[in-house]
Amino acid sequence: FCVLTMVNQALWISFASIKDDVEKYFSLSDPLLVDMFSNIYMFIFLVFFLPMTFFLNRYGLKTGIVVSASVNAAGAFLRYLFALGPSFVGCIFAQSLCAVSQVLNFCSVGALASSVVKSELKGRAIGLIWFSTYFGCAMGLWIPPLVIGDASDDLVPCLLGFGIVAILVCALVIASVYMGQNRHH
Repeated sequence: FCVLTMVNQALWISFASIKDDVEKYFSLSDPLLVDMFSNIYMFIFLVFFLPMTFFLNRYGLKTGIVVSASVNAAGAFLRYLFALGPSFVGCIFAQSLCAVSQVLNFCSVGALASSVVKSELKGRAIGLIWFSTYFGCAMGLWIPPLVIGDASDDLVPCLLGFGIVAILVCALVIASVYMGQNRHH
């Protein structure tokens, strides 16, 4: 869950440190358009917070985390595919999927800490989860400038890398949930 949260937060902020390259790659006339990649997360959170809490209450934490990882992986990989176009609107849509994953993650923190760890360790578990959030932000700000360098054409391989990592994390989440279910049967 912490790795999923880290990757999701890296996706959230990944364009902030390469704003000029993103603007150039997509031929955007307004530099504020790049901010939509991160601002969409806040809008999606406001719209989907209550529906996602109902979803988690109805389908459970394991299902919610698997859906979160799946939606995050789909969004991350679609960002890459839409960048091939290049379709800025498509990338915003893909980023919106990643934002839905964030809502599920943030709605899961308390329930996850309460159901997985002993009561005396809840604070540490929640602290570790929130640490992974900030660490993911740091990675999302640090990695893209290293990969992109001075060439905005390197944006596509950077997005492919993020997509592959998100897919691998999704596979790990699904395997973890599946192995956990087999252990209890």
